[in-house]
Formats: sequence, structure tokens, C-alpha cells
Amino acid sequence: MPPDEPSFFSRDELLGGLPARRASTILFAIEARSAHLVARSKRAMAWYETPRTSSERETAFLEAMAGGRALPLTPRVQDLERFAPTWADLVPAGADLRASLARLIGQKYRFTPERVPRMRAALGLDDPEVVDAFQRLHDKPPSSIYAPSVTARERLRWLRSKTARGLEELPAFWAAYALAFTETVGEGILALPIALAPVGPLPGIVFLVVLGAVNILTIGGLAEAITRNGDMRYGSSYFGRLASALLGRGGSAGITVALFAFNVITFLAYLLAFAAPLADATGVHVGVWAAVLFAVNLFFLRRELDATVASAMVIGVVNVGLIVAISAIALAHADAENLRFARIPFVGDDPADAAALGLVFGVTLVAYFGHTSAGNVAKVILKREPTGRALFWGNAAAVCTVIAIYSLAVLGINGAVPAEDLVGYDGTALEPLADVAGPSVNVLGSIYVILAIGLGSVYVSLGLFNQVREWLPRKPRGSSALGRRWSAFAASDRGGFLVAIVPVVLVFLALEWLVLIDAASLTEPLSLIGVLAVPLLGGVFPMLLLAAARRRGEFVPASGVRVLRGPIAIGAVAALFFAGLLVQGLVIWQRPGERIAVAVVTVVMAAITWRAARGGAFRPRAVIELRREPSGEGSTAVTIGGERPGIPVDLTLRDGEHRTSEGHVRIERFGDVRDASIKLPATVAVELKVWIHAITPDGDSEPVTAVVRLRADDAAEAVEHRPDDGVLLVPMDGTPMSVAITPAVAER
Repeated sequence: MPPDEPSFFSRDELLGGLPARRASTILFAIEARSAHLVARSKRAMAWYETPRTSSERETAFLEAMAGGRALPLTPRVQDLERFAPTWADLVPAGADLRASLARLIGQKYRFTPERVPRMRAALGLDDPEVVDAFQRLHDKPPSSIYAPSVTARERLRWLRSKTARGLEELPAFWAAYALAFTETVGEGILALPIALAPVGPLPGIVFLVVLGAVNILTIGGLAEAITRNGDMRYGSSYFGRLASALLGRGGSAGITVALFAFNVITFLAYLLAFAAPLADATGVHVGVWAAVLFAVNLFFLRRELDATVASAMVIGVVNVGLIVAISAIALAHADAENLRFARIPFVGDDPADAAALGLVFGVTLVAYFGHTSAGNVAKVILKREPTGRALFWGNAAAVCTVIAIYSLAVLGINGAVPAEDLVGYDGTALEPLADVAGPSVNVLGSIYVILAIGLGSVYVSLGLFNQVREWLPRKPRGSSALGRRWSAFAASDRGGFLVAIVPVVLVFLALEWLVLIDAASLTEPLSLIGVLAVPLLGGVFPMLLLAAARRRGEFVPASGVRVLRGPIAIGAVAALFFAGLLVQGLVIWQRPGERIAVAVVTVVMAAITWRAARGGAFRPRAVIELRREPSGEGSTAVTIGGERPGIPVDLTLRDGEHRTSEGHVRIERFGDVRDASIKLPATVAVELKVWIHAITPDGDSEPVTAVVRLRADDAAEAVEHRPDDGVLLVPMDGTPMSVAITPAVAER
């Protein structure tokens, strides 16, 4: 500790007793929890978190807290104020300890009373008992912990913290809407006018509306599947985790490979989408600007980028404003002849080439792919609004707004720029528009690519980096000396970093080579990945996940996609994406390599679906959940085949009292529960899941030790289980079964 900072407690305080020592320990716990939440908030919008990257960060905090070592991240007083409601349960009830804790905080941090209303409430600084205790212990009033004023730099930090808190505490619907909207709009909007140029602006808008409507169904289905799943609600939210929980290993592997391919092509597109407009605006070569962005990515891969909800919202709003401004400039230069231009494949005397349909299909699907955002924000939104209504409607409303923004951009840019200047153009739509509308497009476009494309490229490269790290060994192993040396190198911090950046480096080198031979294109790779990966990620997978969640989910949402009521409707949407892929491979694409790629993806889709069905992903499950809330309350619920049948739950409390309720049962004090008994009737469920867990103040799920006794009606005695991880999975044969749960939880 620097000599100019006050020590936690003096020699006199140490000799005087325990309050100061205990207050110091409590302060460390408060700082640790606040730092932990700050670290989580900084990666809240990371596009692809893996189990390994998530667990490594959690472990770093836990080890630092357990050992009393320096935390991986040092919180500021603004962070303590922001998360005061979350750490308030750590504050002791005694007035003396609260007074000692307040004094330590005042010694370590600078703040004025009006800046910390949450912290004052958590510490009880305005309570007469604490005021008297502070005066008695320290011979001065509690007001002595406050600074007379804050510096200009500190005022800026407080303003930034207050703004971020206001954005992150928006109502659940608006938070879901804003995050889904800002994550969806990206590099695709710079390619859409080029992809739609062969068919014309008005037919192009029709394509946008139709595919956008289908996208509402798929992202709505995904939001419902997420809402029904406990791992996404209480765990580390990411797409692969949901696939693993509902579809098994095959689904998780399929989505991982598809996401990797998507990230590779998207990173290539981001590099070009960043470099081309800046090269046009500055005259500096495209390869140089691509190298600049590549260097920025390497920097942030080594030093983690802040990906907070607040920063995503602010940057997203600015980006949308820029797109609207560029579209308005384009509309001011629109030409009626350009707006009337229309050529539709297979229609009329002068139809567009069939390849145009493939370009429209692929690029539009990429432009609408924002499905990972639903997983990223799920935990935040469901914590505020558990029914899932805000998550569902927020995402649906966001897609509707995206349709409007894309239609406006296509109408403006394709109305201003003749189709012959856009068809086959290798860069973004901004350069041809600047030739028509003037340098203001270059200025606004440059800001957009720096904010949207530059930041998006970091998220994508981080996704690639995390995926490769997930595949690397955690410790040296191998049967040969060479294998052991390799695994030891890959498991080390430096070696793991060098190996994990290989895909990012290769993509950059590939782009530089394409630029060198004058073969770089923005629309072609987006169309390729839009045809091969997005139908799987944004079409088939959401439908499979929805079908599985409706049969095996732990929760029942308040809202869902009414159009997708039954398996026939769900299957029809999945089949639509299958059909689009087959049409692309059999009719539109002619080169052997492209057709082989389509055949491979089609086989993979079919194999994942078959394996998921064979593994029981669509067989009904009965779920009994016994949950302890952070407040100390509890609840129990029974779900069968994704529905709440209203089965009675008998509770026996520690004082001998008996209670019987149906459906979702609330318990005043979880620690009072001695037994929870449920009699399951004859059901179609083929599996029973008993889930006993506690929700931490951070919103995570922790297993609760319990004894679970199962007895079938025709069995002489019950079978006893003691699940270590709080989860018991047993098969069911359709006969009635009695379940008794005895949690072994001490009150905190």
C-alpha cells in the first residue's frame, strides 16, 4: 500500500478489539463483489463466451478472494455506489461494525454525501444508532468521512457512472430492444445496397421485409427457448451452452463449428468494410487500413476490451444516427429512374440473373443475424423480468426496427446510385454513394466504420480467440515427448495466446493477399457465409432449440411465438431454411466446390437433427425445482413437458407445520423447509429432473446439498439419491412416482 494512503487500521485499533479487523474483512468482501460485477459488466456484450474463458475469470476472482490477495480488477468508489444494493447483504447488522466500515471506506475513497445515496442506505449512515456509534468509536461525526468536494476529473467519473447506470437499468423491454437492435445492425448494411442492386430498390425492400418477417419468427423462437432454459437464466449465457443443454453434444459441436466459420468470414468482411471507406476518404491504401485494424485487434486480444451494456447502447445509438443521416443524404440525391429500376429472377422479359437471388439471400441473412445477442442479454433481462415477456417482445420489436432501417438505407442508396455502379462492386456502398452525394458521406461513413465496424471486428476476433482457447489443453499431456512439449506450450499463458491468435492472423493475411491480387470483395464472402452458416445458426438451430425447450424446459414463459404453436409450424420454418440452402446449391450455384459445400452443410443439418432426436432432445421431461432466492426466500415448481400442470406440493417446515399448494409455490424462508413432497401422476415424460439450487446475489446458480427419495407406486421402498451438483436425472416409465426432497441448507 502506498505510504500516503491510510492503513486499514492502526495499532491502537488492533489492540482495541475486533470491530475494525472485521470491518476490514467486510470491506475486502464488498470490494471483491463489486470488482467481480464490474468485470462481468465489461464482458456482458462479448459475442461468444466459452465455458473455459468464463470459468477462468471466475476462478481468478475466487482464488483472490479466498487468499486475500490483490483482486484482478480494482473497483472505484463509483463501482461501490453502483453495486451497493448487491453487496448490502454483506453489511453486518451491528451499529459498531457499520460505523467502523464507513470509516474505512471514507479513508480509502473520496466522495461527497450527495454522490452516494445507495452506499449510505446500504451502510445505514443516516440511522441514529450508526451515527451514535460512529461518534462514540471515533470521537467525530459520520460526516467526517465525506470529502468537501470532488475534482473535475472525479465529477466526470461520477457523470459517466451515473449515465452508464441509467442505461443499464432501463426497463427490461427497452434494454432487450436496444441491445438486440444495436447488435444486429453492422457490416451487413454496407453490403445490402450492393447485393440488392441487381433486382432494384423496391423488389429489394420486398425481400428485406419477407426475410425480416421470417427472422422475427426465428429470433422469437430462440428467445422463448432461452427463457425456458435454466442454464441460460442463471449460468454464463452463450449460444453453445444452450445447444449443449437442449440438443446434446452434437448440437453443441455443430453450433461451435458454424460459429467459427461465421466469425472467420465476418472478420474478413469487417477488415474490408473498415479499410475500403477509409481508403476512399483518405487516399491511404486499403491494405494499410486493414493492417491498422488488425493491430488494434491484437492489442485488445491481449488486453480485454470493455464490452458493457452501456457502451453498446451508446455506440449503437450513434451508429444508427449515422446510418439514418447517410440515408437522408442519399434520399436527397435519389433519382426516379433508379427507384423504378426492377429486375426479378425468372420473371419478365429481362429477368435478373439467378445468381442475384443467391446474393440477396446470403447477404440479407447475414445482415439480419443478431441471434447471439438474445443469448448475451438473456441473463440481464430475465433477472429483471423473469417471465420472458420483455426478452421476447424486445427482440421482436428490434427486428421490426431493423427492417425499417435497412429499407430506408436501400431506398436511399439504391435510389441515388445507378444499379450498374453497384452491381459487382467489391467495396462497401459508401464509396459509390460518396461519388454521387459528396464528401459528407465519406465523413459520416468514416465515423460509422470506426465505431461500428472497428468495434465489431474486435468482438468477432475475440470470439475466434476464445473458441481456439477452448480447444487448447489445460495442462501438459501426450504420449510422446513432442506431444507433451506442444501441450505444455499451448497450456501456458504466452503459448496459448500465440496459438489462439492464429485464425485472426491467417484471416488478415488472406485479406492482404486478396487485396494484392485485386480479388477482395465484401458481398461475396458475406453471401457465402450467409448461405452456408446462417441458415443453420439463425434458422434450423433456433427451431430445434425451441422444439426441445418446449418439451424439456425448466420454466414456462409468459410470451411466445403464436405462429409457431406446434411441431408442424416449427418444422415448416426449419424446412424453409433447408429448402433455401438446397435451391442455392442445386439451382443457383454452379461451381463444383460450392455445390459440395452445400451438400456438406445439408448433411450436417440433417445429422444434427437426427442425432438430437435420437438422443431424446424432443422427448418430454418432468422437472421439479426447489430454489433458494438471494433474499432467503424460496420457491418450488413442477413442470411437465414444458407446461405447469398444477400438481400439489406438500411442504413440511422445521417447526412441524404442513402446507399444501399447487403450481409455483413461494416459501417465506427457505431455511425453514424440512421436506418438500410431490406426487407425480402417470405422465408422458420419459425423464425426471430434480433441481435443488440457490441463486447468488450475482444471479448465478449454486447447487444445494439435499437428499432426494424416489418411490414408484408399485415399489416397496424409496430409492435415495444425494446429487453432488444439485441435479438428479432419472428415467421415467409413465407410472406415478412420489418424490421427497430434504435440503441440507444452513441459514446464511
